[in-house]
Amino acid sequence: MPPTVTNEIIIEEPFQIHQLFKQLSEEAIDLRITEKFLAEVERRMLKVSMSAFNIDIIKAALQKLRDLPKDGSPMDFWQVDFQIKQEFQTWRNILEKRDSKIETYHLRRFCDTTQEPLDNVVYSALARFYRSLEHSGVNQSKFDLAITRLFASDRGQAYRTLRLNRSELTEHLHQLFDNWDGKKNYPLEISKGTAEIIEKIDEFIDEAGTLVSFDELVKCNLFERFRIFKQSLGQNFYHPAVVSAAVDCNLAVGNTFHALLGNANENLHTRVKATFDFAGAFHDTSPNTQIHISEILNEVKIHETLDSKSPENQELRYLWDLLEHIGVEPEGSTQPDQAQNLLDSNLSKKSLPPQDRIKSLLAVLGEPEPNTKLLRDYMQKYESLRVLDLNDFLHFSDENADQLCRKALSLILWAEEIRENELNQPKNLPVTIRDEVKTVLRKSQTLADHLQLLIEVSDTPTQNRLLIVSNKLLEFRLKLERAIVRFSNRNLGISKSETPNEEKKEVPSVSKVKKVESAVVYTQTKSWVFALLLLGVLVSGLTYYITKQLGDIVPAVQEVEKIDTKALPKGEMMRVAYRKKNALFITVQDEWTKLSKADQKETLENLLNYPAKTKLEVVVITNGAGKPIGQISAEGVNTSDNFQIVENAVLK
Repeated sequence: MPPTVTNEIIIEEPFQIHQLFKQLSEEAIDLRITEKFLAEVERRMLKVSMSAFNIDIIKAALQKLRDLPKDGSPMDFWQVDFQIKQEFQTWRNILEKRDSKIETYHLRRFCDTTQEPLDNVVYSALARFYRSLEHSGVNQSKFDLAITRLFASDRGQAYRTLRLNRSELTEHLHQLFDNWDGKKNYPLEISKGTAEIIEKIDEFIDEAGTLVSFDELVKCNLFERFRIFKQSLGQNFYHPAVVSAAVDCNLAVGNTFHALLGNANENLHTRVKATFDFAGAFHDTSPNTQIHISEILNEVKIHETLDSKSPENQELRYLWDLLEHIGVEPEGSTQPDQAQNLLDSNLSKKSLPPQDRIKSLLAVLGEPEPNTKLLRDYMQKYESLRVLDLNDFLHFSDENADQLCRKALSLILWAEEIRENELNQPKNLPVTIRDEVKTVLRKSQTLADHLQLLIEVSDTPTQNRLLIVSNKLLEFRLKLERAIVRFSNRNLGISKSETPNEEKKEVPSVSKVKKVESAVVYTQTKSWVFALLLLGVLVSGLTYYITKQLGDIVPAVQEVEKIDTKALPKGEMMRVAYRKKNALFITVQDEWTKLSKADQKETLENLLNYPAKTKLEVVVITNGAGKPIGQISAEGVNTSDNFQIVENAVLK
């Protein structure tokens, strides 16, 4: 019996309604699994996860759909179906926004480091989610990762195989995609274009099987060619037969990588295999994969102590070089973007002071969505910067720009630029450079004080992130101070040839022994006094030189006054308050956000007039996560959700 048609609305038969109910229920479960997975990845990245999506409306609508009578109104069915799909779209949009701040690298590393391998239902839900999003290199990369893990043998095995043979996998994917879509989108017959794509993928598989050495694998650039080919497929990548071939090829080239690296050096292979799924990452289509691979390889390589004279270690060094060149695009294959050209231009001008050399880089940190590739490219220059995770510095948990932590990162970059260049020079520092050094240290100390106070009043996830930022800022400030001392000692240049020759001591005769014994106390006392005076002169000279060379670089601890919140206007809404010079910083309760904008403005004006020891010029309000949500200064009042603290309030 065909479905009844009334007013252009199709009323499904009971069996079909049951199938629709089952399909929608499964989709809701998959979205919830995806949501929980993303929350776990966010926690691993020290981000605060959003609360779970409220599915009460979906539950009620599904119940209503299941209970629709056979002779019910077509409009009832239409309303329920529309309501559920609208909720799904809202939910999916929220998840997509959260996922946009997570790279494939983070997903891959999370999957590789869980105590137990993830269940296949997780990979199935992830594959369904990423396939439903608009096509992009990143979304394709994440889908490719999830679908490969779904149909590959268990994690931890260097050599993995398909759970099904190629034809069975293709048939299964047809059924799976039809179920996800609620209709058939792909014919069973393979078109000529699809067949050509599969044939090309099979060529990559065949090529991988013919390679006999790790050196040959690297030089043929197999990973990069396969990655570029997958990128070029666009929507064609999602055809079940193409996905099946791609998964097969992913495993084939991965197995070749492990086999050839193991043959070349088993110890290196064991370390690489245990660290990260490099084989999967090398043909990843997401844009920042190569940068992350370089970072992880550097982490592993740091622990290697290689004797350059050992033939075995010479071979190991060569293998490291090969590893670091897998997946790198050939020279001339891409053009650097305008920002990169600008950065290279500035860095090449060695005559410029440090801050001017990295001016374009610091400007990037002021953008809402900074160019992370540009930042990471610069950070690869210095080993000390490679270990920094940009996610700790750039955004709050709600993905708004964290201006305070970005200032910390800018000071770290600035300090390292000085330490690696100016403080490694044999010549004296110009006055302008000495002023820059003093500015970096002063601002670092001030910012560190502010971060410490925020840590005390923030929630636990935010505390973890702020502690990382604060510790890194302290680490680089101490490195700069130690470099200053080494620079001063090196340039002081006291050599042994400049020290006066010791006078030859006269050997006393026997007749003079009694005189010597009677004068021994006087002589020893005189010698110690002379030694102390000489030491004092040397210390004074060194102090004078350092002061002359670098000036008053290390600042004194700045005045900080804790304020009793009960004495402040709206004090019942405040957690903690403190004054630093002419700025008042207040962390408020959640009730502050419930005040009207007019009440917030009036309270800020009253706070500015609070009779502190020093007349206040700036008042800054932050929430429990450390995010600025209110400010008043000579520039006016700001109660928006996202703004930058005035310079005087933080770095004065």
